[in-house]
Amino acid sequence: MTARLIHVVDDDPVVRETLVWMLEAVGFAAQAHGDTETVPVEAGACVILDEDLGAKGSGLDRVDPVSGRLAHHPVVLLTGRAGDSLTRERAAQVGIQHLLGKPVQIAHLISAVEAAIHDAR
Repeated sequence: MTARLIHVVDDDPVVRETLVWMLEAVGFAAQAHGDTETVPVEAGACVILDEDLGAKGSGLDRVDPVSGRLAHHPVVLLTGRAGDSLTRERAAQVGIQHLLGKPVQIAHLISAVEAAIHDAR
């Protein structure tokens, strides 16, 4: 596998560093971010995005095609509400096709990241 850069955005430092470690263990290059503001705006790199960014609001608002800065990145959304139809509907509205529930299994995460990268081509 080619080391493709994955940006991990989560407000919980333990979660984001664990995800980075997991991704790097299977061959991805990964960077941790506490907020979407530090993710480079260049299109292409995959973003693993927490839906609930705590005091910083909703990760879904950061992907909005009109106002969101992540609109041109393939995104995998992590959420504690993966079974909620409103969350799924909102994710689909902003173009997120890959949504995973927390806690996430590494095999499911890798599959979703690879699919998001492939879909973005």
